[in-house]
Amino acid sequence: MSFSIRLLFFTLLMSGCYTQVIAQKEVGDYLKVYPKEAYLEDLEEFATTLVKTHPQPYAFISQKEFSKLIASKKDLVNENTTLGEFIWMCSEIIASIGCGHTSLNFFNQEYHMLPDALRFPIEVRNIENRFYVTNPLINADRIEAGQELFAINGIAMSTIKEGIYKHIASDGYSLGVKKKFLNTEFNSYIPYYFGFPKTYEIIVKNKQQPVALMPIKKYDWNPRNGYKNVCKEGICYEVLEDKNSALLTIHSFAFYGEKYPIFKKFIDNSFQDILSKGIKNLIIDVRGNGGGPSGATAYLMQYFANKPFIYFSKETRYSDDLKQEIKPHDNAFQGKTFVLIDNGGFSATGLFLSLVKEHKFATLIGEENGSTYTCNDNSAPFKLTHTDISYKVARSTFTTTARGFPKHIGILPDHNIIQNIDDFLNHSDTVLNYTLQLINTP
Repeated sequence: MSFSIRLLFFTLLMSGCYTQVIAQKEVGDYLKVYPKEAYLEDLEEFATTLVKTHPQPYAFISQKEFSKLIASKKDLVNENTTLGEFIWMCSEIIASIGCGHTSLNFFNQEYHMLPDALRFPIEVRNIENRFYVTNPLINADRIEAGQELFAINGIAMSTIKEGIYKHIASDGYSLGVKKKFLNTEFNSYIPYYFGFPKTYEIIVKNKQQPVALMPIKKYDWNPRNGYKNVCKEGICYEVLEDKNSALLTIHSFAFYGEKYPIFKKFIDNSFQDILSKGIKNLIIDVRGNGGGPSGATAYLMQYFANKPFIYFSKETRYSDDLKQEIKPHDNAFQGKTFVLIDNGGFSATGLFLSLVKEHKFATLIGEENGSTYTCNDNSAPFKLTHTDISYKVARSTFTTTARGFPKHIGILPDHNIIQNIDDFLNHSDTVLNYTLQLINTP
């Protein structure tokens, strides 16, 4: 898949109150070598910008530990350090802040500078802390889809996972987002973790000996959702076969400015149809929803809330209209509401879900969301002086009136349903199927 399509996917995945165009690196840039002093100056600049710009730089790491982390990376720098090695150091530093809106702009820079021949030559998925081959690619004569992966180049998968997770930015170290990115970019994270090896040897279930993998020549990236996505427009509405249930799919809330009326009209029309047809059950699918303006999420919530609510806490600097009492819409849905969630939900999606769960407006089904009741955004773009590495840093904190949720994990579902490897390979929508079964069970 092209760079532009990958960028669009991650913009939708992580679209919050801010988006930006990411500088494109050249394939092979991972081998560039800059003077040692240039790296050291960039590290100092990087650390200073993070601390001075972010509203809560020490919320999840102490000042002492952050300083130790910077010092440890400076000690690793030498005259032979490559750009690939350096950007991997930077990713751990910025991830230590514990803010999903403060990052190296997803993984696009690292992905693009890496030649396909160095990518890990099979596709793998993490399901409940176990790793499975989902596509053997060029190695189909050696391994099969569905086989469990135990180790790569002699390192256990649990160790590899923990090592890579340190480099993935997420709100409060939420494992949801880390899992999402690792699954999405597994082929590219592995080379960075191992220092760009040219060969790989793996241990898989039902193989007595390690398996040497053939390198790939060309790799076509794909988002790998695990189920057939019938909603191509990003927001879709349909009445299901039983005529008593409706499915509202919202893959993004990113309807800013002139686009907001499009979202508002879609919601108005959908709920007018729900009302006119006497729909009894409503399923709202926000899986993979990277967020957007909170006004859009509040407008949606008005249509299935059963009592007034206040969206943002008084400490939030912006959106004064969302700090006032918001009443349910005149045409608010009166039936049962179910919201499908996953680790791809981010930013405003977490804010939205915190209020839905706090007030019991709906039943949440799926797995841990990628964000919670508070996040930092209003991000500003930066670029390191010598290495031109792009990154963004949040400048403001947004917090809902929901309370009682931890800051270090995402909003949890009421029904924890995770797609197993067989359902993934067969593109069976485990979460939606469970919800329909729940609806149809007397």
